[in-house]
Amino acid sequence: MKETLKILLIDDHPFSIDGYKNIIELLRTNNELNRYTTDEAYCCESALQLIQNNIYDLVLLDISLPPSKNGLFQSGEDLGRLILKKYPETKIIVITGFHDPLVLNNILHTISPKGFLFRGNVSSRILSAAILKVLNGKIPDKLLFKELINQARKDRVITNKNFKTLS
Repeated sequence: MKETLKILLIDDHPFSIDGYKNIIELLRTNNELNRYTTDEAYCCESALQLIQNNIYDLVLLDISLPPSKNGLFQSGEDLGRLILKKYPETKIIVITGFHDPLVLNNILHTISPKGFLFRGNVSSRILSAAILKVLNGKIPDKLLFKELINQARKDRVITNKNFKTLS
């Protein structure tokens, strides 16, 4: 891991950003992370400004966000595509409340996040594990994708082939 990590937190709920910051600080306090800096964005517009001027090691990305002023970026999915294109080494963890398998499948294929968590199921333990696994280059285990896989398989949107490394 780098000596000082740059982390971008993108969520339109200040309470969520505060929670993410507390979890990241707890990881540092427990000596599981070294030094880090965080930036915060609450909408596509503020996220764009930060993404244009900084390179991040890790981005925690909400999908449902207020759009940019020019309307070109309508969601976190649009931001994720930009990050992936501009900084392919940046690791993205998507945290979303969406449960629509078609939307989830699209996000998985267009952003290729290293982690994917459902907002309603995210605990400090799960988010901590996801952050550490992603930063250490490990493929997240079934715990992080369990609900996504189960729901998508029911609807036959995502096949076993897509998740062969997780099974």
